[in-house]
Amino acid sequence: MLALAGLQDRIVPPGVSRALARLYGERLDYREYAQHGHWPLAAEPGWQQRADEVADWLLTHTSKGAPRP
Repeated sequence: MLALAGLQDRIVPPGVSRALARLYGERLDYREYAQHGHWPLAAEPGWQQRADEVADWLLTHTSKGAPRP
């Protein structure tokens, strides 16, 4: 699983996100971003990089990224 956390998030505080990361442990790819809030794709600077990271993660970790026979 992938979880992104914005340290400027006013809806889900960073402590809650970190607790989730501890709960899931190594099963979760947890990433924090100091410059982002709750929804980094809402025209915040750097949103394109987050979108690219998510797309790359999906291609790497799902069957959708696997070559077709």
